[in-house]
Amino acid sequence: MKRPFPFSLSDGKSAFPIRRQRTGGSRLDSSRNGFALVLVLCFVVLLTVVILAYLSHSLLGRQVSNSSTNQTRAALFARGACDTVIGDLKQEIVAGSTPSTITAEGVTSTYYTPLNATNAVPYGVGANIALPNLLKISTNLPFYPGGPSPATTDSTINPSLNGRSVSRARWNQPLLLPKATPSSTTDLTPNNAFTAPSWILVSRDGGNPGGSTVSATFGATGSTVNNASQTNGKFVIGRYAYAIYDEGGLLDANVAGCPSTATQIQSANKTGLAYADLTQIPGMTAAATDALVGWRNYASAQPGGAFPNFTFNSAATTNYFNAILGNTTGFLTTANTTLAPGGASDQKFASRQQLIDFFNNALGATSDAALQNSLQYFGTFSRDLNQPSFTPASGRPLISDTDSQGNSSAGNNSVGQDNNFNPPFLSIRVTNAFDRNAGTNPVQAQDMAVVGEPLVKKRFPLNRLAWITYKGPSATRGMNDVDMQSLQNDGITQAFLQQGTPENIQKYFGLTWNNTGWTYSHGIVGSSGQPIIGYLSLIRDAAREPDFFELLKAALTAGSLAKGATNPNGHLEEASDYNYDTTLDYQILQIGANIIDQSTTD
Repeated sequence: MKRPFPFSLSDGKSAFPIRRQRTGGSRLDSSRNGFALVLVLCFVVLLTVVILAYLSHSLLGRQVSNSSTNQTRAALFARGACDTVIGDLKQEIVAGSTPSTITAEGVTSTYYTPLNATNAVPYGVGANIALPNLLKISTNLPFYPGGPSPATTDSTINPSLNGRSVSRARWNQPLLLPKATPSSTTDLTPNNAFTAPSWILVSRDGGNPGGSTVSATFGATGSTVNNASQTNGKFVIGRYAYAIYDEGGLLDANVAGCPSTATQIQSANKTGLAYADLTQIPGMTAAATDALVGWRNYASAQPGGAFPNFTFNSAATTNYFNAILGNTTGFLTTANTTLAPGGASDQKFASRQQLIDFFNNALGATSDAALQNSLQYFGTFSRDLNQPSFTPASGRPLISDTDSQGNSSAGNNSVGQDNNFNPPFLSIRVTNAFDRNAGTNPVQAQDMAVVGEPLVKKRFPLNRLAWITYKGPSATRGMNDVDMQSLQNDGITQAFLQQGTPENIQKYFGLTWNNTGWTYSHGIVGSSGQPIIGYLSLIRDAAREPDFFELLKAALTAGSLAKGATNPNGHLEEASDYNYDTTLDYQILQIGANIIDQSTTD
């Protein structure tokens, strides 16, 4: 042991020993060091959590991005598949028709005339009399005679290598096929007449391996369908299958059906879908019909009760038919968007999915199998432009100035003008814009006749014949007169009869009332300087729509009319009759007068 180091105080007094010792620090220093360690560990944990959260967020973002990318790819692929199928349908039209090109005011339009009656409708592939709505399915059979057959023989119900398939029940999700078990609401499997579609493979180069034109060779190398090499154009990037339905024969749920309380006078004429008796459809009861009509036409009809238990009294039923007769939109939009006292407007189905959900969950609940089965009779859009497309037959009789014996007395005053009188309707196109007859006030863009479109754009509504009465225009008549009451009893509303003004009758019929009878003249003058019934090209040049008699002249085969007997030489009375009989316009006027007379209530 070392000795103590001698240390003396400054005062010189005796010293005392001091020992030097090695220590570990104070307690305060120890606590500070421990706190610093814990703080560092907390920062490490926090940093780890932040890093893990960032990595998790990055991975999640990558998954979302990949999912979005895959959805976009699938959507683009599906859209491309739809475009391909629609292109095949268009090509079927071209292959089965004779095209004609018309140019008017620099606008060229092409229309197609079917080669025969068979080509007037699409060719059925996989269709069956037991599947009335089915038109085509994807199969290795030709899309149409002589057309492509791109599908494989691999049915969509067969599981792929990853176990995926499309069941027969899934193919009937639109509920357009009759079910094998009609009493079930959960088993949508169609009856045995339905053959599941087959897959169509699509390769990088746009081909269809496995179809009728390209063989499908599987392999990891070379030009094979599962060789993912970037230089291999035969690598399959996707597959699709389809079933095409024809909804043209279905009832449009946005229009069809009237209240079950409709009287015979109100609905007997069946002039449109809105007058249909839906209770004739299997599964549709009177209550279901009133629920559908009440929901769809709520603001217009204002039925009693609440959905789905609507009730239609006579006032609500009359409201419905008044709204139908007053519709000016062609049922392309909801007629009444004003909120009724119940807080709802008229409504419509925007898609078939909405229609199915309405029938399954709102109208009859999921337990009503009969109501679900009725969906194969309903669609959501079967309306189209009701446009005449009359084309005269090539073998029609032509106007001749001689009879079969060569006598010159059997002709009429229109020799050599068959093509003027009976042109294809779609060949006469608007060359100068004008306001169409049935436009709104003020005139909207849709009311204008557009340069290049057909002059005859819509069919002529025959209910306008009610405007012409034996005592003049219907608008000038007393609505309590017997014949006016009879028209109203037949479903012609007073408001519609009030539209039969002299101006409208002149516009739609070319007729004027002279207090004793009707006279025809619509501004077209013939070569003789006398008024004539104009043909479509002259009416186009006059920038207006054709009237009732002008449409008759364009549609009735001119060569079959005005064929008189032998000219009675010297007999003035008989000669006058002969002149009437051999004049085309007089024949058209007589036919039109007969139609008007047959439309009267007696």
